Amino acid sequence: MSARTRTRSWVPGTLVLLVVICLVFFLRAKLPVEGWLEPARVWVAQFGAWAAVVLGLVIMLSTAVGMPGSLMAIVSGLALGQWVGMLTAWLGITAGCCLCFLLSRWIFGGRVNLFVDKRPRLVSLREAVARRGWRVLLMLRLTPLVPLVVTNYVAGVSGANFWQAALATALGIVPATLVYVGLGAAGGSEPQTSAVLVGVGLIATVGLGIVARRILGEVMAA
Repeated sequence: MSARTRTRSWVPGTLVLLVVICLVFFLRAKLPVEGWLEPARVWVAQFGAWAAVVLGLVIMLSTAVGMPGSLMAIVSGLALGQWVGMLTAWLGITAGCCLCFLLSRWIFGGRVNLFVDKRPRLVSLREAVARRGWRVLLMLRLTPLVPLVVTNYVAGVSGANFWQAALATALGIVPATLVYVGLGAAGGSEPQTSAVLVGVGLIATVGLGIVARRILGEVMAA
């Protein structure tokens, strides 16, 4: 594959990523997001000192069944603030991804393989993970447009090492999680701090996402 062809392959995805992130910021500014999520914040607050633990478990289970990690991270930031919310969302999403991986490997492996075998792109993804392991998984985690639940179950049947997959997930989800938690925490007591962290996370998400998509495209085509 030529350099020009590779460039064309990742530019559309990058543009979509930028549009999605800009749309999130627009909706966050124009719509009463806090009002819509207020029931979730009140529900979490009722657990007092256990609020972070309860929300972390909810995020883990939500991630395992395929709910968007972005939504749960926003709720975490709104309910727990920037720092506790970030830690809670990060741990919950990572644990949920690991749970998916184990379910795919030990319980649903046969069904997952049947599902993957009917889809050439997922077959290529499974083979790429089998060849490169944590490197491909890290690239996938750094690309927010790739659904977590898909990569979790495909990774589980690829033969990838569990601990390497867990580490790749823990590292790869940091930039996007920082952005979404910051969006939720922006209405709290330290909006300026949250805005700065959202900016840092956004730059990292876009920059690393571009690099990750390019590397991933080369690996998948190999």
